[in-house]
Amino acid sequence: MTDNQPSSPDDAPEPHAGPPTPPNSPAGPPASSAPPAGPPASSAPPSSPPAYSAPPASPPAYSAPAAYSAPPAYSSSPGESLAGPVQGRPPFSGMAIAGFAISCVSLFIFGFLGIVGLLLSVAALRRIRTGVARGRGLAIAGLVIGAVAAIFYLVGLLLRLGS
Repeated sequence: MTDNQPSSPDDAPEPHAGPPTPPNSPAGPPASSAPPAGPPASSAPPSSPPAYSAPPASPPAYSAPAAYSAPPAYSSSPGESLAGPVQGRPPFSGMAIAGFAISCVSLFIFGFLGIVGLLLSVAALRRIRTGVARGRGLAIAGLVIGAVAAIFYLVGLLLRLGS
């Protein structure tokens, strides 16, 4: 036999064995001395719920509602609603609507009306800038469509006169 080999199989060390465990200890990693996580368990019974105060001796006093007022009188004027005149927003510009409508018609039927729609839309834009009316989008659309219709009309007129 050689000196490096153990004489019996019991004397051979195990290749991956950890430190030997004492005979009366549980198998596994040693327990730490830190307390367990979470609230500590108490042996005292839970305390009784807090005492509530007694309700008031008498309920709060009730007061009668205020007297109702008479309903508003109905209005027959077109600028007023039942609640009175609308505050905050000016009326829609009739010139902007007319300029847009005439400009659209001038694209398909009468080209010379594009100039009228363009002029009405410019006048409506001036009124809208001062805050007297609203409808800026319609006025701009009427101005652009009227200008395009007027240009088509003038080009067509020049082509007819040139031939």
